[in-house]
Amino acid sequence: MAVGFEWRGELIGTIRAVPMQFGLTLVEKLLGPDITLPPGALKHSWELSRLVIDPGCRAGPDLLRCCLHLGLSFLSSHAPVGNLFGACTPPLARLYQRFGYEVVARNVPLPGHPRTYWLVHGPMARVMAAVSGAHPQKISTTTIQKENHHGP
Repeated sequence: MAVGFEWRGELIGTIRAVPMQFGLTLVEKLLGPDITLPPGALKHSWELSRLVIDPGCRAGPDLLRCCLHLGLSFLSSHAPVGNLFGACTPPLARLYQRFGYEVVARNVPLPGHPRTYWLVHGPMARVMAAVSGAHPQKISTTTIQKENHHGP
């Protein structure tokens, strides 16, 4: 599911949420037997990824907090959400820690690729508590649906 964020009638960002335990996410590819997760962390788990905010709107953490709050509120109104995961760079991992996530693994390699990732996890209740702060006015969510185009 992708959620878009509108402000003053303009699309200013998007975020993607993918259910885990179906083999569809980067986090699932990176999880190995040497990574210990908190008990129950995979129950109703979702990977959040592809958070993009228009560069002209990046004025600080409040907008990011608002977008995460709106996206997670929308997601939880449509599906059970118990835990959130992400695969990211160290600077993004530090940012997500401000929003209720914790680092569960560092420098995890993706087989066949030179890049490594940090894995972050946050129980939905803790993340929602962390992002429920200040919200810029008049930002709304828009569900973005990919149109299926079949050949000519």
